[in-house]
Amino acid sequence: MIEYVEMSYNIELQIAAFLFTTILGIVFFSKPRWRCIQNSIFRVLLILTWIELIFDFVSVITLYHRDKIPFITEFFCKGYLLLMFLWTFTIVMYIISNTLHENMSKKGLLARKTLAIFILIPCIVGIVLTFVFPLEYAGSGRYLYTCGILPNYTYMYSAYAVILSFIFFLAKIEKKDASTSF
Repeated sequence: MIEYVEMSYNIELQIAAFLFTTILGIVFFSKPRWRCIQNSIFRVLLILTWIELIFDFVSVITLYHRDKIPFITEFFCKGYLLLMFLWTFTIVMYIISNTLHENMSKKGLLARKTLAIFILIPCIVGIVLTFVFPLEYAGSGRYLYTCGILPNYTYMYSAYAVILSFIFFLAKIEKKDASTSF
């Protein structure tokens, strides 16, 4: 009879995300890409995603042993949150970069710069909060997790960035010409 051994932590999602990102990275980096802002940001985004997933993976494992290795747990949990802020900001910059075109009006360029600033300021606030506030933990067994102001602000920032980016596209700040496309 096969004996089922349960892990002390829940890392299935992190492993799947890391494998998916690795396959995406292999495909992306296997061919030469033309130099443009979108490909440059995407390169950074892929690398940042790998690092963020490694921090997530290690934080989940160390979280289970937080009483024995509190400094390492804190380093990886807070590092993961910091990387989430940077990752979210980079995603929005990638989205904005994909709306740039040669015949852009000053109003359209100003709208994109304004969106970037409205995403950057809360990102900086989140990074500062990560250094100021301690992490709190909840749950038990395989279902331990961080809680409190830091993870909550991280998720609120991510939702805010996505919603603001979505509104930016819905508002159609700049009318689309027949000669240009988004």
